[in-house]
Amino acid sequence: MFEELRKADVKVTSINPDLTQTNFFDELQFEPSSNENTYLLAEDIAKAVLNILQFNGVITDITVRPQRLEIIKKPSFCKSLR
Repeated sequence: MFEELRKADVKVTSINPDLTQTNFFDELQFEPSSNENTYLLAEDIAKAVLNILQFNGVITDITVRPQRLEIIKKPSFCKSLR
């Protein structure tokens, strides 16, 4: 999409957020652990978007990740599997 629109001066950025603490995990069997460096906040993603918008150039692709990967299985789902 970037290549198709760059001649029209349209900036296109693909933003790929990793584990973000939201209600997305409410219906899933896992969630980020409670350690602060294992998940992002929606505010973190918003800050990244603002930085991209203020950048004097084009960032075509960005992946935003927490420092560590650590997920936990939810106990209620484990019991329902028995």
